[in-house]
Amino acid sequence: PAHNSKLEIFWTVVPSSSMLVIFFLGFWGYMDKVVPAGGALELNITGQTWDWSVEYPDGTQSNEMTTLGGRDNVKIHALPENTDIALRMVSVDVIHSFWIPDYRMKTDVFPNRYTGYGFTTPKLGPEDDHPEGRYRDQWVFCAEYCGDLHSEMAAIIRVMPQADYEIWLENQGSSGDPVIDGQRAFQS
Repeated sequence: PAHNSKLEIFWTVVPSSSMLVIFFLGFWGYMDKVVPAGGALELNITGQTWDWSVEYPDGTQSNEMTTLGGRDNVKIHALPENTDIALRMVSVDVIHSFWIPDYRMKTDVFPNRYTGYGFTTPKLGPEDDHPEGRYRDQWVFCAEYCGDLHSEMAAIIRVMPQADYEIWLENQGSSGDPVIDGQRAFQS
């Protein structure tokens, strides 16, 4: 036979239908990541030459630092556990890429243009108990080559219980000593 209409309809409709299902599942997953949940904690992320800055809703920025390799000014940014987070990101110099491997998320950050992303911090479990407290550290890297110290452009997101987060946030403000506050501002 030269033509079989039933067969042609079958091999057109079945693959097309399965592709539509795959498309909509992927689209809904993408929208869940791009559009943050209502009432999410909104953070402003700024990428600049080999550093990530996080501004909290009250204008506070982290002054807690740790060491990574030869670099002793890697910032630690705290977030409460099991909380929806909305990121508003911008770069002040070149294209960066905000990458949290543990969350399997990477978003490009551009100069003069805001990008956004949303995620939910994990719930802490017994494996997150440490002598210093209960927390989970997750690294943030830049996944877009941005210059000679690109490999050292890192930060830490420290997920902690809500009560500990509120105490941490209060301690990030002014120390009351202008010399110490000036040193913090110079380092950041």
